Amino acid sequence: SLLSSGCAYALRAPRLTSAAPPLRRPYCCDGWSTLDEASWVIEDVEEEDDEESLAARAWEEESTLGSAAPLVRRTAPAAAAAALRDDGVVCVGPALGAATAAALRAEVLTQLEAARACEAGAGPLSSVLTASASAAAATTRWDLRLRVTAPVAAGLRELLSAPAVAASLLDAAGREAELWELAALVSAPGAAPQPLHADTLWDEEGV
Repeated sequence: SLLSSGCAYALRAPRLTSAAPPLRRPYCCDGWSTLDEASWVIEDVEEEDDEESLAARAWEEESTLGSAAPLVRRTAPAAAAAALRDDGVVCVGPALGAATAAALRAEVLTQLEAARACEAGAGPLSSVLTASASAAAATTRWDLRLRVTAPVAAGLRELLSAPAVAASLLDAAGREAELWELAALVSAPGAAPQPLHADTLWDEEGV
């Protein structure tokens, strides 16, 4: 699921026929909630285009899509589970209260500051498309795997307690589903947009 501008977007993935065990890598800090298992997807894309080419493509897509109607409109809570089941994506909201969102934002920025102090490749930062506008420009986007601190846990608890979110996830994944990733995508002012891409690729067998 994605959380953006007070709305939660839930996306349904195909059912897996088998699940690979989590890959564990050493980090310079303990307690990170997620692992950088899918970086190869982004790294393969980055091999095809340099940072400036990716940014140029992203800006072109942004100009094309900027004037278009929203691809996914907010769905009424009572219809959220059915919309996710039928369409594969649903937008519901508001997902968090203002106080919870403010506390979570402050915690994310605190964790980001600590993560940027870790040795490159050793901390809780995943690969991200258009991390900067060019190879020479400063980094303006980070994909941060979160530590489950009190503000993070409170935000997650409130999000999953929202009736529409809870109903959608229970319908799509069941009560035995595991939380696989808990992360924050942080974009600084002036950051280049990201090109359209899939975070996770599926093969014909659904793996």
